[in-house]
Amino acid sequence: GMTEILIDDLRVNPVVKPNAEALVSPNDLQPKMTAPRIRFQLDQLQVQGRPFFPIVIPYQKEAPELFEQLGANVVWIDNYLNRDLIDQFNRRGIWATAWPPSAKSNQGTILDARQANLVPFGRETDGILFWNLGVRIEPETHPQLKHWVHQVKSSDREQNRPLLADVTGDELIFSRDVEMLGVSK
Repeated sequence: GMTEILIDDLRVNPVVKPNAEALVSPNDLQPKMTAPRIRFQLDQLQVQGRPFFPIVIPYQKEAPELFEQLGANVVWIDNYLNRDLIDQFNRRGIWATAWPPSAKSNQGTILDARQANLVPFGRETDGILFWNLGVRIEPETHPQLKHWVHQVKSSDREQNRPLLADVTGDELIFSRDVEMLGVSK
């Protein structure tokens, strides 16, 4: 039999006029280079290709100038979404670390990473050098921490920041899940 193919000039017009503010220019699609390059080279932590020893001080509403005077290069903040605070420290050459988000049940326990996960991290996490899972983490919490680690790693694929955990025991087991391990006895 015979096959007939008809070709015309396809014209598509918007049904609703687009909002000019919502339009994205090609320049907006270019990635911003605000993420630090952080990696381990054998036994050495490197940031932007240079050796880096983190001097971490928790933030408790002190003036950012104090952290400079104390020689801190990382400040531990309690909310990774506090952009103003992170930007204040970053302008002074001080990185931030914070607790990463987690997918939790109604009871507050971290969900199995196979059942729930986080959306990929975006620009809201810029300025965070590494994620801090906490201090004095007890060995019996390892199963929940392992799910949290999986959630964070799968959501932070673009920047792939290391995870820090300070534990009270079972260091070998925890060391398989995090890149930076502290020990509290």
